[in-house]
Amino acid sequence: MKHLSEISLPLSGSESQPENAMLNSQRKRMNELWRRMTAIYGHKWSSQYGDYDMDDTWLYGLRDITNEKIGAGVQRCIDSKDEWAPTLPEFKARCKPTSYPYHNNTPALPIPDVPKERKLGYIEEMRKSLK
Repeated sequence: MKHLSEISLPLSGSESQPENAMLNSQRKRMNELWRRMTAIYGHKWSSQYGDYDMDDTWLYGLRDITNEKIGAGVQRCIDSKDEWAPTLPEFKARCKPTSYPYHNNTPALPIPDVPKERKLGYIEEMRKSLK
């Protein structure tokens, strides 16, 4: 089985002949995605979306998503417990990273140790300032 990244390049450009080549390449990519989603969801996929991307909705919806990210989205479909296939926006969300490396490098701030009386004093000050 070919990896999605071996099938095509992202859709771009507006020249007629190169655009047609890109469009054909993207259709091959969508055919592979359809094959994999049908393997995962079976009849539920084809009854929901048809045997192929008939009006190129998914092709254009996923044109800015890399093949690696589409592969990650397919893997998340496999890992999910959802019985039904995702919609296009749901699938696009599955293609995006779930976390970014820089989020894990910053430790959380410690919870300040403030006496209860002091907290109540702050609350009273806020109430006065709001009047």
